[in-house]
Amino acid sequence: MILYIRSKVSSKIHSASQIKKFTHVFFPIFRGVATGVAGGGAGYPWNLIGNPNQSWPFLKSAHPSSDPAAILSLSLPELTKQLREGLLCPEEVFYSYMQKTLAVHKNLNCCTEILLESFDQLKRVDSNKEGLLYGIPVSIKDNVSYKNYDCTCGVIVNLNQPAKKDSVIVEVLKKQGAIPFVKTNLPQALLK
Repeated sequence: MILYIRSKVSSKIHSASQIKKFTHVFFPIFRGVATGVAGGGAGYPWNLIGNPNQSWPFLKSAHPSSDPAAILSLSLPELTKQLREGLLCPEEVFYSYMQKTLAVHKNLNCCTEILLESFDQLKRVDSNKEGLLYGIPVSIKDNVSYKNYDCTCGVIVNLNQPAKKDSVIVEVLKKQGAIPFVKTNLPQALLK
């Protein structure tokens, strides 16, 4: 199974050092070659490989006390409470959910794209601690518009037509401190 991070967001990555940093952090998860990133980003596949659980050592070294199973078992009210009180940091929650998402994707092939902006948003999330969803990673369906990403509704004719702006739901999620981090698939044309 392959998960692609397509060229729609390549304008966010301008230098080889940024690509190197991204691959250094997620090397156990992603492997690939960015071609033409500086010149418009044509062909920017990162392949999902190996065991997604191998990404955990990076987070473990950054947050030695993190327990992804405990984080994933928390209800939404418990999770938001612990984030607001500083018992958990948004990075711990984000990487726990990312690890779980990649593990589920390996079995179900449910993700269409990883939203690279989520890594930038993670760095800025502390400016919105009062939001109802402060630090909560969320997935969005492929029929929801997210700026610079395709909104295909599972139909190939909608490929390579990135949204010009975020949908209202994405704007509200971001304003409330949530971090959209992955797009997930749906039945073709939303039909069952």
